[in-house]
Amino acid sequence: MAVTNNSQRRPAWKRRDRKDKPVEPDDFAIGIINSFPGAFIVLDKEWRIIYLNSGAKDLLKCHKNDTWLGKPFREVSPVSLGHMLSPDIIGRILRAEERSITRYSNYNRKWYRISAGSTDTYVFIQLSDVTHETVATRLLRVNEFCVRQAPDMIFWFKERGQIIYGNESVNESLGYTREEIARMKVSDIDPAFGGGTWSHFLINIKAKERMTFESRFLTKDGSYIPVEVSCSYTMYYDEEYIIAFVRNISWRKRGEDALKEAKAQAELYVDLMGHDINNMNQVGIGFLEMAMESPALPGELRRILEQSKAAFENSSSLIKNVRQLQKIKVEEGLKEELIDVDVGLIIKNTKNTMEMSSGKRIAIRCDCSEVCKVKANPLIRDLFGNIVGNAIKHADSEAVEIDIRVNNIVKENQRLCEVSIEDNGPGIPDDVKTKLFEHTHEKRYRSRGLGLFIVKALVDRFNGSIRVEDRVSGDYTKGVRFVVLLPAAD
Repeated sequence: MAVTNNSQRRPAWKRRDRKDKPVEPDDFAIGIINSFPGAFIVLDKEWRIIYLNSGAKDLLKCHKNDTWLGKPFREVSPVSLGHMLSPDIIGRILRAEERSITRYSNYNRKWYRISAGSTDTYVFIQLSDVTHETVATRLLRVNEFCVRQAPDMIFWFKERGQIIYGNESVNESLGYTREEIARMKVSDIDPAFGGGTWSHFLINIKAKERMTFESRFLTKDGSYIPVEVSCSYTMYYDEEYIIAFVRNISWRKRGEDALKEAKAQAELYVDLMGHDINNMNQVGIGFLEMAMESPALPGELRRILEQSKAAFENSSSLIKNVRQLQKIKVEEGLKEELIDVDVGLIIKNTKNTMEMSSGKRIAIRCDCSEVCKVKANPLIRDLFGNIVGNAIKHADSEAVEIDIRVNNIVKENQRLCEVSIEDNGPGIPDDVKTKLFEHTHEKRYRSRGLGLFIVKALVDRFNGSIRVEDRVSGDYTKGVRFVVLLPAAD
């Protein structure tokens, strides 16, 4: 169908028909069409363009001198958009098979809702951009699916405690049907919220917005399951809601109970063995001391008895160390408050105690002129006592020399108390230094292990650090130096 210049200047419904009978001009209709949002396209029955509003011109990029008038729609429309507006799709809408159809356009990566209508002469097509609405709806559906299939129980409560939603895990975990859940309140599944407890909880959750706590939920068969509840408060269209994510922690509770029982049994065994073995050691030491009091005792036999007595004393020392470790771990679990401790005073008390506790000639020199306080607890005495005790115990000669220095230092903008303890003993090889604070290593140094393991545990407890080095750099046989760094008290 040829299109004259006159037809290009006027819309089709303003032309005359074949009988030259004028069609009533309808500028009002044009105004209505131009008021529609989105793109509005008018075609004749042969799918030639008759009119485009501004939205359609933008979509089809038709802005030059109305050259698109009278052209077949397929020549003007982009290919991907043409597929979206095929006669088949428009025909389904015109036949009322569907009120509208939503399609995605690869042309401009948007979603459009397509509507259509027709008269005896024209086809009207409207495209509305529904990208945000469609994406939001699809995301909502994905979210609903995830919530419904989530392994944890998910609840929505109204402000009075009514349950308005429970996902599938609620039905599986508690045994109630969806209809039963919809008729229940929070106190029906958690009796702890009976009475006025829910009202107080509502006040707290409004103030904090989020809360996590443990509770017990009642199942349909009358049993209880331990749960961890994480909930939040929200407002939606002037309505108040509590959203709760509930996890069944039965397995965790069983594990915690088993650990508590095992811990209690282990502590009982340690106490019983420590008490009984220590008593036997003391009896053995007593008999040995009585035997050693005889002036007629041969030298070789006396040496054997002294070694036996030392073995009993080492056994008692081991029991004491194990009990110290047990106490450290208990205090770590309780996280007891640390107090200000004067390190210099602790070192002086350690010196006095150690010099009188052995038959060896012990010379402990202390430089504690600086006042140095740290955050610790009474076990700090065992920290330094074990280091000094190891130096005395493992000295090769009867004359033991130990030098201790206490200084205040600043390292990486942190004030620290540095305690250096060095001796003139046999020293420690480099390959042993790296694992000295473990409780298992080379046989020769195994006896050091538990005492220094306690030292490391205490240093960690007081948020400090410890290192071991040669007293004479490069020659470990000249003795060892332990350097303990503890944060200074404010």
